[in-house]
Amino acid sequence: MNRENFNPTPEQKEKILDAVFYEIEQLLFACSYKSDNNNINNALLESTMIHVRALLDFFEKPERSTRRVGNQKVELDDVLATDFNFYTRDIQIQPQDRERLNKDLAHLTYSRVDRSQEDKRWAYQSVVFPVLERSKEFLEVLLSNWIQEDDVNSIGFCRNLIIGIDKRLHMII
Repeated sequence: MNRENFNPTPEQKEKILDAVFYEIEQLLFACSYKSDNNNINNALLESTMIHVRALLDFFEKPERSTRRVGNQKVELDDVLATDFNFYTRDIQIQPQDRERLNKDLAHLTYSRVDRSQEDKRWAYQSVVFPVLERSKEFLEVLLSNWIQEDDVNSIGFCRNLIIGIDKRLHMII
């Protein structure tokens, strides 16, 4: 079976960085706020976890997903950290939390109703903080190896995200 690889162009990589920045920025924003309204807190929590889920794929997947088209495997256009010369590695999140990110977050499953109130709580620091830490590492690599010196907007944006991540990581929940 043949395989058709997807190879993003430098222009595509440059453009997609805005989407990567968006995921990191929205994760940071959503996990930094609380409300007196339980419905708003649920929306913030779910938003946080959706961005965690998207960034886990970005940081951990060593290769793009494929689809079979006839006798050929075709790589999909997944954006990977390796596109930016950033090595992949598993982010340390407990298996049960990873399963909930995959099953409960964007799917209706019967296991949701079997969870106790305690089991329904997200292990926030152990799920969100490792992804924020990995995001910070990625941004630092971008600043040192990827973003051009004359791109002051991206440099400033990355630096501000790093400062925001540091503040969030040192806040007490």
